[in-house]
Amino acid sequence: MRNYWLYFWCRIASILGGSLQNAIIPIVILEGTRSGGTLGSVLGVQEILLLLTSFVAGYIADKFNRKYIMIICDLINAGLLGGYIFLAEGDINYLFALIFIQNSVNKMFFAASGTIFSQIVKSKDLLKRKSLMKTVIRIINISAPPIGIFLYTKLGLNFILTINLLSFLISGIFEFFIRYKSHLTKTKKKERVNIIKEYQEPLVYIKNADSSFKGLMLFILSVNFFFNPIISVVFPFIITSYLNLPVIFLGYTMSSIAIGYIAGGGILAKYPEKFELGGKLWKKMVIINFIVLAGIPVSLYVFSNNLLLCQLSIISLFFIFGATNIIYVETLFVYFEIVIPHKIKGRAFSLIEIFGSILTPIGYFLVAGIIDKVNPLYLSLTASGLCAVFYFIVVVRRVDSKDIKMNLGKFI
Repeated sequence: MRNYWLYFWCRIASILGGSLQNAIIPIVILEGTRSGGTLGSVLGVQEILLLLTSFVAGYIADKFNRKYIMIICDLINAGLLGGYIFLAEGDINYLFALIFIQNSVNKMFFAASGTIFSQIVKSKDLLKRKSLMKTVIRIINISAPPIGIFLYTKLGLNFILTINLLSFLISGIFEFFIRYKSHLTKTKKKERVNIIKEYQEPLVYIKNADSSFKGLMLFILSVNFFFNPIISVVFPFIITSYLNLPVIFLGYTMSSIAIGYIAGGGILAKYPEKFELGGKLWKKMVIINFIVLAGIPVSLYVFSNNLLLCQLSIISLFFIFGATNIIYVETLFVYFEIVIPHKIKGRAFSLIEIFGSILTPIGYFLVAGIIDKVNPLYLSLTASGLCAVFYFIVVVRRVDSKDIKMNLGKFI
């Protein structure tokens, strides 16, 4: 129990500081460069670095003491923030370097912190303890964006970075007192692992899967490809630079999506049978999600001269977007979890994540190349339209609800 609470507070401290910083980074970049293309390029490079880091993060977490990895990562992050605050003097280029290095270090931290949890909490308590922590994290995800943006507008960037620096130091102190029996064992002979060979089996499985499985996988990859740049680049650019709305509006978007995720997840948990994968209601969630994505920039433009109506439209539309998105995405991934064989499940999901990580930066770079040259309002409309076309091609035409029910019937 003692170890759990030490772990709990180290994670909450780290996430709180990180959430405040992450909320303001798009604003700082847009204010410093006045360019949506620069924001898109930064996020694209960040995704590539995260992809490269992910290949070694898991290996390091398995081969070295996870507690020490967490402490070292927190100290590195604190040192990076301290260096920027005292030496960079607000230079935007140094901020880019800080973001890139920090995210790579955080990938190492999350690989270690995610795998150490089951070693410091009893198996029978895992679900209960993890649920409590996730609930608090959701609350942070809702409250941190508007709070972070408000503090930034009043006290500046260095104040937010100082809070994050302190959060890393506090996290490291809590980690130091965790009593942890290392998972490492002494082996006389080192075994060589062929990574390519290890992933051949899940690749063959995906290749030989039925058209419904392939169609659903292509669909979720296309959603990430089209949606991530719109949510992370285009909307912040429209709000802060194109329409010159108050930056706190960006905080409303992040919080509203987070609340939508919670509400949608709650509805799905209570009525899972109503949102059967490939069923009518599931398809309606997809279509509504696309329509809302297209309607958000239109609403922002129409109500840009009336801040109250603009706020209400942002809160309601982003809430609906988050709720509908989590319903059809979670349903899809639960299907994957059920039908993919246990012996290849971890590697198969890693492959899907890698495919997504390859496509995501491409989307960011495409948006970065055109956002400063065209009306950004059209980008969201175009992305929604293309995603809808892709949906009809790979889901409506390829996915057979009979195949889905038959596959589920083999495992349930």
